[in-house]
Amino acid sequence: MPKRRKMPTVREMVEDVREAATEAKLKVYGRYWTAMVEGFSTETTLKNGTVRRTKPKGALGDTPLDQVTKSDIEKGRNLAMEFAVRRSNSHGGQSAGEHYVAAARAVFEQAIDDLYISHNPALRVKKPQRPPSQRTAVSNQLLTRLWWAVAESGNDPELDLLLFRFHLETGARREGALNLTLGDLDDDRQTVMLFEKRSVKREQPVTRRLLEALRSHAMSRGATGADDEPVFRYQLRQGETEHRRLTPKRYELMFGRLRRDVPEAGDMLTLHALRHTAITAVQMATNSQPVAERFAGHTPRSMTNTYITVGIDQVAAAVALLWGEPHPLAPGYTPPPRPPTSEQFLADVVEPEGG
Repeated sequence: MPKRRKMPTVREMVEDVREAATEAKLKVYGRYWTAMVEGFSTETTLKNGTVRRTKPKGALGDTPLDQVTKSDIEKGRNLAMEFAVRRSNSHGGQSAGEHYVAAARAVFEQAIDDLYISHNPALRVKKPQRPPSQRTAVSNQLLTRLWWAVAESGNDPELDLLLFRFHLETGARREGALNLTLGDLDDDRQTVMLFEKRSVKREQPVTRRLLEALRSHAMSRGATGADDEPVFRYQLRQGETEHRRLTPKRYELMFGRLRRDVPEAGDMLTLHALRHTAITAVQMATNSQPVAERFAGHTPRSMTNTYITVGIDQVAAAVALLWGEPHPLAPGYTPPPRPPTSEQFLADVVEPEGG
């Protein structure tokens, strides 16, 4: 395989990879690329304000790319796990180790594409084994407690309640709400279009009540009806003249408040807990894993399920069953009777004689 004359160092290759990376990839792998180059160390602030930093471990920045070994990357993986921030719901730095390996693989994959090297040493490094998931669906009793806590706290209960219902009914990820616009609301099909992971879009059936509440929320907070206008909006603050669109910060504040006000919810209460609850409810109601996967926007978990085609009509039927409202996309749908117009009503009334 032809090679370029000068073999870059890990530092130089990481710089090239950073320049070509998307914003999303930088957010996930950026700190691990820095760790590959600079190594891992800790900082301690002394009483006099001086910051003392330990000698970095595992720095590969000045190593020529073709001299990095499998052992070097394994050492980096182990250090990533050792130096990972410990939280109540962490698993011994497993996620940090996994991300370090993935970040290293991305660097060497780019180097292969650029014809510097012919193999990727990071592919031979195993990612840390994931522990069994501790996530469970939220019980109905706890959901009721959470619902009242949302309604009775915060500076914008209307927004928080609508978000709570939206995620519980649709199973949407956070991006689904952040990216939702008026053009994504389909009144005829009674669905919302969700734009989530990797910009993949999916159509999700919803109840008529939720659809109307979403549109009403946006219009009451400054929307004019244009398709590109965001649905979820903050209340106006003093001095503001335009409503602001929803940001990720709202979720951090809301779920932090819920974990504080409803201690029995525990540290595992996050937006993903609502998504997990919604997906579980669909699976339990339909007794169908393929329907639950289609509702969640997941790819089939088994080879058999790839041959099982689940249409949006079956997801609509599950939504109708769970929320007690008919859905136009569900099989056997019968439109509810519409009230007559005033002209029809008057034509059907027999006016008494002498009236």
